Amino acid sequence: MVRGGFRLTSDELYQFRDRGFLVLRRVLNPAGCARAVDRMWSCMPPGFRRDSPFSWRGLLTDCEGTLSLRRRQGHFQVRDESWFGEEWQRLLPANPIVFAVACELLGHGLVDPPERIRGLYPVFPTWSLLGPRPQGHLDRGIFQLGALAYLDDVKAGGGGLVVWPGSHKDFHMQFHRHVGDGPRPGIPAALQAWSALPGVEITGQAGDVIFYHHRLLHASGRNRRLSVRQAMLAEFALRGIRGTLEEPPPRDLWWYWPGLRERVADLEVPAARRALA
Repeated sequence: MVRGGFRLTSDELYQFRDRGFLVLRRVLNPAGCARAVDRMWSCMPPGFRRDSPFSWRGLLTDCEGTLSLRRRQGHFQVRDESWFGEEWQRLLPANPIVFAVACELLGHGLVDPPERIRGLYPVFPTWSLLGPRPQGHLDRGIFQLGALAYLDDVKAGGGGLVVWPGSHKDFHMQFHRHVGDGPRPGIPAALQAWSALPGVEITGQAGDVIFYHHRLLHASGRNRRLSVRQAMLAEFALRGIRGTLEEPPPRDLWWYWPGLRERVADLEVPAARRALA
């Protein structure tokens, strides 16, 4: 794959390592984002009129079943209908910058673009939904790097992704396996402790991409606006990762991230030499 000459800066690299996520602005093609939004609306029931927020009510059916938007807390998933669309492949996982970031972190020559996107993940407004803020969750799929792209502008309080910076360092050791499922008995307490802390809501514009570590605690924020949070998700992993599924998490959080380890070493060795000079 062509990298397009893109390379993460040292600040971006350290931010991902220390905080567990990184936001790159205006990465995706705006026209492609708009077509993806059109695709989402084509999956809505006839009563959902795009230009009428107060028509967004009633039951919706997806892989979670048939539920009201209130029961869903505004969440909906468009997955089977769009997973293998070639246009969506070009828009996000095969985008030169997105793929370059995956290579920078996981290792050049060691990762392939996924065969499909994970899906479209709109978040509808839920004005009547009261109660505490959403609880964070952990993805348990077989991947290492998530890439969540905003397909439309996301303002504060508009259902943007909420993350708990640094939580990946703790949750890395809360599983029996280094990737995928297999939580340890102590994970409920860890989830409760982290979720009690205020998360960081990520706002942005169409085409922004949020890269996050697979053990980072995150959630979709409450959407209190008259618009739908539009997003697309893709996932990356080292080639052959399925052959390591039974391996426990190593003490080195970045053992299965040779790209990041190499870049950090390249940055820190010269810095150490300058300090001794």
